[in-house]
Amino acid sequence: MIATKTEFPNPVLADGRDDYIEACYFRTFLNVEDIDVDNRNIIIPIRYEMKCDGLQKLIDSGEAVAIISVKSSAASYSRIFTFPADKTGMTIEIPKYDVVTKIDVTCSVIAAQDIKNFTCPGEFNELYFGGIAF
Repeated sequence: MIATKTEFPNPVLADGRDDYIEACYFRTFLNVEDIDVDNRNIIIPIRYEMKCDGLQKLIDSGEAVAIISVKSSAASYSRIFTFPADKTGMTIEIPKYDVVTKIDVTCSVIAAQDIKNFTCPGEFNELYFGGIAF
């Protein structure tokens, strides 16, 4: 069963959501043709682009990080790779015998610590989150 709608307790910057103003975006780039498989690993170059001053400030300060989550449910494989704070691209290596059938790769920005009164002034959709801090 595929979930069609996920609810989050805070604003989420993602395609198809309107929690942030239209000028803000977070995009992941992964080209299947660039994936390499050697004797031991699946090697995946991946990068992201983000336009959101509030989230970028959190990354720059170390309060948040951009991550790649890799899961293979059939093999109970789950691992998170963290982008260096000053980079928006990296290559990950997944041991090919640790995964089975398919892998799910998701790129996100997550909190690296508790963040008091999180807000992105002028970037949250005022209709939903005007004046609210998280």
